[in-house]
Amino acid sequence: MATNVFGGREAKLTVSATSSVASTAGVKFGALQDWNLTVDRSDIMVAHQESSAWNMRLPGIATWSMTANTVYLSTAATINEQDTLRASLTGATRKYYMLKNSTAAGSQTFSGWGYVTGYGISGGLESPQLHNFTIMGDGKITEAT
Repeated sequence: MATNVFGGREAKLTVSATSSVASTAGVKFGALQDWNLTVDRSDIMVAHQESSAWNMRLPGIATWSMTANTVYLSTAATINEQDTLRASLTGATRKYYMLKNSTAAGSQTFSGWGYVTGYGISGGLESPQLHNFTIMGDGKITEAT
């Protein structure tokens, strides 16, 4: 039985100042690990005379967020990827984010505007230094396959 399992594949994230970012443009991040993209639409509970005192639900406002760990890439000649995230956090800068769930053909691409709302650094003596971050969406996230 054929399946579309992406186990062991590396996701890819790009960041740009404009929404016209192509899959190969923008600042790229190396080795995304433990990433999570969440889309949530809360509901609004309502009731009226014709509902016979039963709750009814309407779709509420949707939000999206992303968290991930990325291996620190040091590039002395240029601004590295993590510097872009730190600058976005400290400067409250709105950026355009594009996440591909795999670098393989047939992967899904999620993209939208957002703000970095959290940033941290961690690492052990025998492991690469990881930078973790949280992005909160600002508007609609779009999906393409």
